Amino acid sequence: MLRKQTDTVCVHKERITFAATRPSSILIEQIAVCVNKGEPVLLVGETGTGKTSTVQYLAHVAGQRLRIVNMNQQSDTADLLGGYKPVDHKLIWLPLREDFEELFTQTFSRKQNQTFLGHIQTCYRQKRWQDLLKLMQHIVKNAITKVQGAESEFLLKKQWDTFSLRLNQAQQQMRMTENAVLFAFVEGTLAKAVKKGEWILLDEINLAAAETLECLCGLLEGLSGSLVLLDRGDTDPLVRHPDFRLFACMNPATDVGKRNLPPGIRNR
Repeated sequence: MLRKQTDTVCVHKERITFAATRPSSILIEQIAVCVNKGEPVLLVGETGTGKTSTVQYLAHVAGQRLRIVNMNQQSDTADLLGGYKPVDHKLIWLPLREDFEELFTQTFSRKQNQTFLGHIQTCYRQKRWQDLLKLMQHIVKNAITKVQGAESEFLLKKQWDTFSLRLNQAQQQMRMTENAVLFAFVEGTLAKAVKKGEWILLDEINLAAAETLECLCGLLEGLSGSLVLLDRGDTDPLVRHPDFRLFACMNPATDVGKRNLPPGIRNR
């Protein structure tokens, strides 16, 4: 007699140890109110008083991903916003493939097209960019034709049209850089957090130069504030996710080597 073996999946939830003393509980409550109102938070205190760990604990409780950036004298706006860097073709095709699969499942049945989606993943893994391009272009034409006349699919058609333009741009870029070093704009940590709705903590923010911190001014103009990636040639600000929150920590300016924040940033 054969015994059927069953696999047991164990999920271990990360635990964070936090001492809920009266001062720490009051601080968490104050930060939580700021988060609820969409206000940026600046924590000022001596080293080891729990500024960073408090924000980490609150992010853990709220179920939000927290990105921590340690600022210093060498910090540059490219670290936060991004810049052009030599990259592999994978970096260009990864966001295209992800957006393609999302649009595909909104338009066609994923269950009935598992084989086709498998071909897409295989071409990506094996770096067969031309084959990947042809497969996507074929589906784009079919998808636009399918949603062409339906009024309820107007937004979906607009998304396919936008994706088609991105696909043509990627094709032209590949032709131009076939035998050359490929450069692409790589978004920085802050720009990614704004788009994805993640929380970001700028630790030791007063160590960064005033010129570096100027890029934060747009974000601090209320819930509608955002970033404009001028280095990429953008003229419109990034679409700010409603869940995005900005935190900053710093030691008092009385410490050696520390300075106050620029008045414009501190006032905001």
